[in-house]
Amino acid sequence: MRKSASARRTTKGLTRPELAVLLAYSKLDLKDELIASALPDDPHFEFELASYFPDMMVQKSAARWKTIACAAKSSPTCSPTES
Repeated sequence: MRKSASARRTTKGLTRPELAVLLAYSKLDLKDELIASALPDDPHFEFELASYFPDMMVQKSAARWKTIACAAKSSPTCSPTES
């Protein structure tokens, strides 16, 4: 016999789809908080940012690396050749 969704929720916690939605919103909120902080401009994290991209891409755009507007302010799908 199958239990209703509310009965399952009281005994097992959240369902996988509910957890997925919660995680997605948590990640979006964390991204917004990080971008609003001084962390993206911290020189300590330049290596971390560069390591996210392929080496060839970083080498070709090394001169422009610090002027990339999308590196910390845009979507994570933004490439370092955009400005």
